[in-house]
Amino acid sequence: MRALEEFKKLNIGFVSITENIDTNTPLGSAVFTILGAVAQLERDLIAERVRNGLANAKAKGIRIGRLKTRDSDLIRKLRKSGMTFREIAKIAKCSTGAVSAEVREMKKQLSEKIDLDQTLEIKMPLAQKQEIKAESNIFQKSFNDLKNVFDFGEIENLIEFA
Repeated sequence: MRALEEFKKLNIGFVSITENIDTNTPLGSAVFTILGAVAQLERDLIAERVRNGLANAKAKGIRIGRLKTRDSDLIRKLRKSGMTFREIAKIAKCSTGAVSAEVREMKKQLSEKIDLDQTLEIKMPLAQKQEIKAESNIFQKSFNDLKNVFDFGEIENLIEFA
């Protein structure tokens, strides 16, 4: 549509021989406009289907995107020891961007944990907080044990069967 408007500004006529459309005539201009509107509708429908598919996959718990291949535990341990991003990247055999992403994720999890701890301090008695932390630690240990035995894809399959 923008191309047709640009052509009109420059006094250029567009004639499509295969589709038999001549934009110099009112009928040809109307057909060109209708075809453009149909093309835009198709693009919008495809985009909507993609968004719905992604939302559906996310609701089913399917991981979207590339799998993380960096060694998160190693990167976190090395960073806590005070090493630079470049040194960590060489040892972990990944890019400095991957190290940076892992450090950001580590900081995000730490801030969420602090927020959770502050929320627990405000709303719950001490005995109840200790019970929740103990249950959380047991769950985390069990999950880590499962991760060590199976790869992540097998764990997802086991969860789906449960």
